[in-house]
Amino acid sequence: MKIKMISMLALTIVLTSCSSTKKTSTENSKDSMVAQETSNTTSNTAVINNNRTTLNNETSTARKSSNSTNEYAPMYSSLEMTDEQIRKFSTAMDQFKGKQANMASGEMLGTIENERTRQLETILSSSQLAKYEKWLMDNQ
Repeated sequence: MKIKMISMLALTIVLTSCSSTKKTSTENSKDSMVAQETSNTTSNTAVINNNRTTLNNETSTARKSSNSTNEYAPMYSSLEMTDEQIRKFSTAMDQFKGKQANMASGEMLGTIENERTRQLETILSSSQLAKYEKWLMDNQ
């Protein structure tokens, strides 16, 4: 009878310990799944935010290009510039303005007017350049 009682007690202890181990591993598994879902959500949020940033940068670049086109529109028509010349000039000026804004001593690059003249000298034909010089005197 004592042996049966000891055996039952030992069996109960073993089963109880196995049951609590199973609960602990189940809880750890649930915690792991929650942590992974949180990680996936964070990762997806980062991708969405990155896509928004990219879209905002592209929109900002388009606006800058559009602003520079509008800013120089009277000059473009006076000089009878082609679409290709306008595109080259706008791109060069946007790059210059970006460089100037991002440098601590951006003024060392020169003025926008000097850069405009330098760029137009490389882009315009000789007849257009003569028109530019006349336009420059009339508009300064």
